[in-house]
Amino acid sequence: MITKKMFGVMVIVLTLCVSTFSLAGTEMPPFSLKSVQSGKMIDSSEYKDKAVLLTFFATWCPPCRQEAPALVEVQKEYADQGFSVVAISMDQGKIDDVEKFIDEFSVNYPILMGDYDIIQAYGGIYTIPTSFLVDKSGNVVKMYQGAVSHSELVKDISSVL
Repeated sequence: MITKKMFGVMVIVLTLCVSTFSLAGTEMPPFSLKSVQSGKMIDSSEYKDKAVLLTFFATWCPPCRQEAPALVEVQKEYADQGFSVVAISMDQGKIDDVEKFIDEFSVNYPILMGDYDIIQAYGGIYTIPTSFLVDKSGNVVKMYQGAVSHSELVKDISSVL
């Protein structure tokens, strides 16, 4: 028997899922965020005509840490083909933690500090890691919730290049 409380939780979960999944097939929402590596503001327009894997993560998140080596690898493999991983840190201003993460995993892609506006622009991020694959036309073609394997990333990135 479903109680009112269980029904309410189910409605909330469904609403969260629908709001996040609604981005597929739409244009990548614009952003302008501070780069951890350079300290400069990075604008989404810098990725015009590139395929992008935009991933929301946190340094303390075990699946995010598990996924980091695969992101480093796909950046190496596809950067010269018009592709970039772009990571959005949800570490709430803890730049020191992000810098340690960059060193630990030899991160070779930009990491930007996230804020409330970017979370809302992407439909609300309720699970990390959450990633969006964007084609060279700037359209979100796939969303991933949870860590993604290198083999799945290779297959999907190849389809948008």
